[in-house]
Amino acid sequence: MSNQLALFESQVDFSSTKIIKLPERIWVFGGQISDIKDPEPISFRDKYLRHAFSSRASFAPNLAKPEDYPDWWNFAGYPDLLEFESDAGCLAQLIVIFLESPGAWVELGAFANDVDLCKKLLVVMSERFRNSTSFIELGPLRRISKHHPDDDAVCVLPSESYEKLDQTELEIITKSIHARLAKAHKSESWDANKRAHRLLLAADLADLYQSIRTSTLIEIAQKFAYNPTPSELNRQAKLLDMLGLANLKELGTEKILCTPGRHAHPLLNYQGLPGKRFDRARFKTDSAILAQEDAMLKKALEGSK
Repeated sequence: MSNQLALFESQVDFSSTKIIKLPERIWVFGGQISDIKDPEPISFRDKYLRHAFSSRASFAPNLAKPEDYPDWWNFAGYPDLLEFESDAGCLAQLIVIFLESPGAWVELGAFANDVDLCKKLLVVMSERFRNSTSFIELGPLRRISKHHPDDDAVCVLPSESYEKLDQTELEIITKSIHARLAKAHKSESWDANKRAHRLLLAADLADLYQSIRTSTLIEIAQKFAYNPTPSELNRQAKLLDMLGLANLKELGTEKILCTPGRHAHPLLNYQGLPGKRFDRARFKTDSAILAQEDAMLKKALEGSK
C-alpha cells in the first residue's frame, strides 16, 4: 500500500463521497468555424460564438469547441472519436449542438444515446427541420425530450440560414443557454457506474494530492468500487491533461498526474470517518509533504508548474 493511499484511508469514509461540481466548460458543436481574421461568419455556430463574445455573455469564457484543442483528432488514446467525445462531454456542464452539418447530426445521435449526456444537451435548430418526419426528429430529438420534462432542450429559430440569423435570434440562444445553466449540475452521491464520476474522481485526486502516480490512482479508485485498467486510466489522464483539468507527466516508465494549480476547483466532497471531519486544506498540506519526500512525485510536480 502506498503512503498516499494510507493517508486517504486514515481520513475518508468512501461511502459518503459526493460529486459537487462539474467543470464550467460548455461544449459547442456544429458547423464550420471561420478564421479569426475572416470578417464574416460561415455557420450558425460561428455566428453565435462571435455574438456571445462580442456581447460579453457571462458564460462566454466557458464556451469551448473542438477546434480549440489541436490534439482533439488524436482522441487522447481512445479507440475512436465517439468514445473520446462521450468522455469529453462528461467534463462539461452543458453541450450545445447547432444542428446544421452531418457531423453535428452524428454527434447529436451519439450524445442522445447516453442518458447522462442527453440531460446536458441543448440543440439549436432551424424551424424548417422541427416538424419534419425525419430520423432526427423521430429519433434523437424525441429521445432527448423524454429526459427534459420542462421541454427546454431544443432551441428553435425561424431563420433557415445563418446569413439570416438576426440579433433577436442570437439573444434567444443566449437566453436558452442561461436558462439551462440555471438548472445545471446538482450534488450527486458517488456512483462508480457513471463515467463522469470516474473522470471527476481522477481530476479531483490530482488536485488533492498535488502529484500522484496513476498506479496509486487505481489503488484509490478500487476503494470506491471502481477498478480501472491501466490503459483506461491512462486515457482518462490524457484527456484531463488536454482539457487542463490536470497535468500529466511521464518520468521513466511512470505516469504521474499533477494538479493544474490555480485553475483547480474541488469537484468532490469527501466525508471524514465517523466522528471526524475531513479537512481538505489540511489534507492537501499533508499530501504536499508526501510528494516532497518522493523524488519522482517532487520532480513531476516541479515540471508541471
